[in-house]
Amino acid sequence: YTAINEAIGFALASESCGLTDELLCQLACQVLRNSSPASLIRGWRFMIIALRLLEPSRSLVLALSKYFQRQHAESSIGLNQRHIELALRECNILLTGAIKWKQSAKELIASDVRVRLQVIKEMYCSESMPIRIYCANGLGLKVDVRAFTSFRDLLDDVDGAALQLVRDSDQKGAFAHIEGISAPASGTPRWDGMAFFPRSTECDNLVDSYVWEPLAWEDDVHWWRWQWAVLLASRNRLSHGSIQLEIRSYISAQFDYFQAKDALRLELLFWQLYGSLVDGELGTTDPEALGYVCALAAYAKTTRRMYESTVKEQLKIAESNLPRALFRRYIQRSISRTPTVRAWLHRFHDSVKIVAASIATEFDSSEAINSIQLQEAFIHYVAMLPLGGAVTLPGIEKFSRKSINNDVSRIEDVHEHARLAINGNGLFVLSYNTTCFPGRYHEVSTIHLGVVLHSQLKMIKSIRVTGPTKVSIETDRDQIEFECESPSVIYGAIVAHCTAMIVHNGQFNRLNFSLDSLQFSHKFPFLPPPPRPPPLFGPTGEPLKISRNEGMDWSSSDLIDLQTVATILGQELP
Repeated sequence: YTAINEAIGFALASESCGLTDELLCQLACQVLRNSSPASLIRGWRFMIIALRLLEPSRSLVLALSKYFQRQHAESSIGLNQRHIELALRECNILLTGAIKWKQSAKELIASDVRVRLQVIKEMYCSESMPIRIYCANGLGLKVDVRAFTSFRDLLDDVDGAALQLVRDSDQKGAFAHIEGISAPASGTPRWDGMAFFPRSTECDNLVDSYVWEPLAWEDDVHWWRWQWAVLLASRNRLSHGSIQLEIRSYISAQFDYFQAKDALRLELLFWQLYGSLVDGELGTTDPEALGYVCALAAYAKTTRRMYESTVKEQLKIAESNLPRALFRRYIQRSISRTPTVRAWLHRFHDSVKIVAASIATEFDSSEAINSIQLQEAFIHYVAMLPLGGAVTLPGIEKFSRKSINNDVSRIEDVHEHARLAINGNGLFVLSYNTTCFPGRYHEVSTIHLGVVLHSQLKMIKSIRVTGPTKVSIETDRDQIEFECESPSVIYGAIVAHCTAMIVHNGQFNRLNFSLDSLQFSHKFPFLPPPPRPPPLFGPTGEPLKISRNEGMDWSSSDLIDLQTVATILGQELP
């Protein structure tokens, strides 16, 4: 750094000769041309130090702004703004402590206001835009987003609001009733296990395909995709459209590394899985299993109300938590109930009564039980279901499967529309077949779920992405090929999920239902032994088809991915 210090000193001494502007121009050309992200960050740090020590002339500020706009593509503008922000924060601490000149310090250090307004704001407007975030539990909050707002900044605001709600709620002090749980500190990052998928619903023609790629928590290289979506919304002043921030969780089915002490993350998982239950994504119609999980959901949502209700009211509340399709079939159409439907309801009600009686006994003996424990029990039991905790990946088309048997390959199944789901049980290929059933209620279509392929994660031998849309997955027994709009998302999801299985479980293992039931009962002694739901696959891995007679009835709308959706309006709200 000796040569750099000599150059800066020479420029300061020769300021009247215009060498300051010349030096800054040379720095901009040499330092900011490197395409390496790490080098670019260091370049911006050095550039900010130079701008702080060597105050540029007004004409040079305008020239630098035009240079930044011309030199960098639109996709990297937000990235450079982020680097400027980080460099300003670091250099403010560095230079304040390093410069010891008392009289000339103000003259040597250019003001942050000048740098921000002239270099940053002229590149792109950094004025704040108020947006409203809607969470899965129906609550919402308003935050201010600027062009250089990062995911950490946004979710810190969400965390702060959620912590305030926890402190102000009826559950205040509930952390003290559970051993090993303490109230989380404000500002603690709670989202590092998530991946982010910003998308625009109204300006898809303006947003490039890279907006759909996952955004890592600490990945500053990709943070600007969020800024780019906000920028498009503010530019076009969307009046009816919205930007959605999907928070998807690549988690193995056991949820082992989601500790109960993290109450906010626990609540996020609860609402994710509750939405999956209501949308019918758990893949079971077993009345005992659904009675168990619906009773847990009802108690977790309205603990005091369920406890103080009569048995008949408790059954009604539990029924309201059934998957929508099953609620329409078994509850709403009470006039046309067949003996089979009545038998199903009887078994469902018996399961709800057993859970309610066990929890009521716990309430009568102690007041320690609370909604946090019930949410945790709900999450652990849902993880035992075949498709519990599954990540449903984007829709796929032109799906084909080849079975490998004695070096002979033949196409067994071809489906026009299918979907992938992945959890600790393995990789599932789900098909949706539409059939018409005209009748009294004028149903035009019913979508049935069929498991075309189930493969344990350890059986996956290779994943290949060829071209912009084609994906090939080879297992020990099968080879499947399909096309999709975002193959990189599917590839990343499978790789990330397999990595999580290795890191957190040590090895690939299918769930042992008996062992899980034992652990579940021991972990939650206030609950009865859970029923064992019917699996979606046989003992050797062959898929089991689900027929309409077994009660699986899907709405005609597409299934919703397992996610928590925060809708961000692209307009100023009152």
